[in-house]
Amino acid sequence: PGPPRDEARQLLGLPREGPIIAFIGRLAMIKRPDRFAAVARLVHVQRPDVHFVVAGAGDQEEALRESTRDLPVTMLGWRDDVETILAASDAVLLTSDNEGTPVSLIQAGMAGLPVVASDVGSVTDVVVDGETGWLGLADVDSLTMATLKFLANAQEAKRRGESAKAHTMALYGVARLAADHTCLYQSISQTRIR
Repeated sequence: PGPPRDEARQLLGLPREGPIIAFIGRLAMIKRPDRFAAVARLVHVQRPDVHFVVAGAGDQEEALRESTRDLPVTMLGWRDDVETILAASDAVLLTSDNEGTPVSLIQAGMAGLPVVASDVGSVTDVVVDGETGWLGLADVDSLTMATLKFLANAQEAKRRGESAKAHTMALYGVARLAADHTCLYQSISQTRIR
């Protein structure tokens, strides 16, 4: 677990008040940081109280920095303290064109955060639309609408965050790992007994 919310925000130089939405991942074209910037711009028009934080590095970092220069976006670069970023945030936004198993969404869920994500690749293995987050098409308008829905109802966001924690812990937590290993060892021992 990360530090308390206020401490995490102070450590990262983020505003103490207002919603914070995090983008966590490589800043490569497949992750579509340009789409993230466009969503942030449209959300900012309707919700100027929202702050965005970007944790990641890659060949699109400078382009993203330039395109968000006039927006409330904090660029943190690559970080190894994801738990601090999650503790400071209210949700995680994923704007990718494709995903394998999205580790940032698993981490968000384990931290009790809902996500807004493009419904691509294996995202639905981690996120249950309407239950643990908001899924949209991999386009700016759909993800902007999903982000605004998240921001419109704090109680629903909290509920989905709690569901995300239960869901990801059941699928990816230590208890699941231990149970899988127990089954594997039992299977091996039964095979050897025969």
